[in-house]
Amino acid sequence: EIGYLLRSAGFNEVAARIEQNLTSQTDKGQQSAVLSPPFQAIPALPYFVGRQALIHQIEEILLTDPVYRACCLHGMAGVGKTALATQMAYRLRPHFPDGVLWANSQRSTPMTILSTFGRAFGEDVSQYPDLESRSQVVRQLLANKAVLLVLDDVWHGQDVLPLLPPSTGKTAVIVTTRRLDLFATVGMHRLEVGPFDTSQQVSLQLFGRFLAEDLTTAKASTLSEISDLLGHLPLAVAIAASRLAYEPSWTPEAFLERLHQTRQKLAEVEFEDQSVQISFAASYALLEPKLQTFFSLMGVFEAREFTPAAAAAVAQIPQRQAEDFLRKLYALSLCQLGRGDAPQARFRLHPLLSQYAEETAVALDHLPQAHYRLINYFVDYGEKHQGNHQRLALEANNATAL
Repeated sequence: EIGYLLRSAGFNEVAARIEQNLTSQTDKGQQSAVLSPPFQAIPALPYFVGRQALIHQIEEILLTDPVYRACCLHGMAGVGKTALATQMAYRLRPHFPDGVLWANSQRSTPMTILSTFGRAFGEDVSQYPDLESRSQVVRQLLANKAVLLVLDDVWHGQDVLPLLPPSTGKTAVIVTTRRLDLFATVGMHRLEVGPFDTSQQVSLQLFGRFLAEDLTTAKASTLSEISDLLGHLPLAVAIAASRLAYEPSWTPEAFLERLHQTRQKLAEVEFEDQSVQISFAASYALLEPKLQTFFSLMGVFEAREFTPAAAAAVAQIPQRQAEDFLRKLYALSLCQLGRGDAPQARFRLHPLLSQYAEETAVALDHLPQAHYRLINYFVDYGEKHQGNHQRLALEANNATAL
């Protein structure tokens, strides 16, 4: 518009010089935007606590491993895998001068994610209509770049394989997933993210991020008991702390009493759009119907350890099938290993997962019969192993809970 006015007044040369300067400045701005290293990580949690051992392990893997700088963070829903990955993105940013790329596989398709990665380096890959060719172009872009790539909340191998960079030793990778059976992560360093370590009082530290210091100190015993009932699951503790901090008329004692009074503890750990129950439901939805029924029935053990034989009796299926089902639940972070090794391996559900399983069993009207079969199994077990104190001791918790 300025050039047009100047030319209309007869100042053609001045108009040309101004237009040339404007074009040059625009080109420099675009070039600067392209050269600026991308940083796509989501905001870090302001109340992040703990995980120091895992942080050091991840740093060692991603900064010093001479072969494959990739790690897979696996664990149950609500345990804080994404929060840990975010923390690492900010900590490691100075070590990856070419940028940090981030993708959530549940919110975008591989094709869209690859386009986002390409645009981060000034490359439009939308012209490549198929996944393989688009993936190849992005790999070529990343081949010689020192980039940290975070692939968050991966549920299926096909969602991560096209996104993995070439193994040139320059790009590092963090994958977060609930699954241990992802073939795409074979060869990666696998690190389990579990509930908070009770010996380090990390849950109490988390409460301290929300509540006044004097209140946290004065009510430490009550807050620790709340954490125990919630199984020290980070999401559940954070929600409980949020409710105590921001909802009126709550005291730690009142909240603890509510948890003791209700069998539906999951209803107490919801805050706005944060919900432990919704997180569990996403994992439950991955199961085929028979495995959903089996998982629901495991709620009768109420977070106590149990054997595949006991699980088989409760579910009325062969023990071999129960063993297979338990392996699948373990691979999906829906159950944990207890004491003992194969073939005497024992399993257990996290307290809140057990509550969720029990609620689904009630909805399916499976619970009364499951409890009846549980009682019969342990009565028979006690009769068969009279005098074998070692075996009876292993099942003491189950026997006394009947």
